[in-house]
Amino acid sequence: MIRELLFELRSIAYLAIRDLKIEFRKKHEIFSILTFSLVSILIFSFSIDPFSKYSNEVLPALLWFIILFSGVFGFSTTFTRERDQETINALRILPISPQTALMGKTIYGFSLISIVEIVIIPISLVFFNLSFKTNLFFVFIVFLLGTIGLSLIGSMVSGLAMYSESRTIVIPMIMVPLILPIIIPCILLTRTMILTNMANLIIPEFKIILFTLVALFSASIILFEYVLVD
Repeated sequence: MIRELLFELRSIAYLAIRDLKIEFRKKHEIFSILTFSLVSILIFSFSIDPFSKYSNEVLPALLWFIILFSGVFGFSTTFTRERDQETINALRILPISPQTALMGKTIYGFSLISIVEIVIIPISLVFFNLSFKTNLFFVFIVFLLGTIGLSLIGSMVSGLAMYSESRTIVIPMIMVPLILPIIIPCILLTRTMILTNMANLIIPEFKIILFTLVALFSASIILFEYVLVD
């Protein structure tokens, strides 16, 4: 049992590292995502007065909007790359479960979006004159949970749409409604952490995010076996 678990964990790590190596070898995808994010921040910085009393109400939504659509761009190739390079059949015949493949892709997507967040969050704080009044540990947890949810849904949807000729349209159409139960509480939490340092105000949104993540993880684990087979 322990040996099988270790094999699955090694397989997940191998798939994630392999995809990251491919990504950093080509670099065009991560650069395009970063370019989109930075240009979005620059455009919004010209249209919103960072010193306005309403900016703290609007800017958390803009920040998560940028993260969301950066994820949409990133996950458009998560599984379609396997199909285009004709390696999807090799992935199917490997002695690993479909759930292992999904987790490997999810970790790859999590790493990709985390790199984007590491770049754009400090820049956003400077451009929009933002600061968090809550303990930074809670800030870290919010962005961690939001990124996990985005990565899991993005990987699942990418697998669903990899054979669609209109996948560039199908992926955001499916992904955005599914991610809303996570993104909306993350926006509310981010706004609360900017406006106040009262940690008890963020508990309800945390519960919603955790419940949604558990539900989505369970559904993905059950359904992805049929996605990879078909």
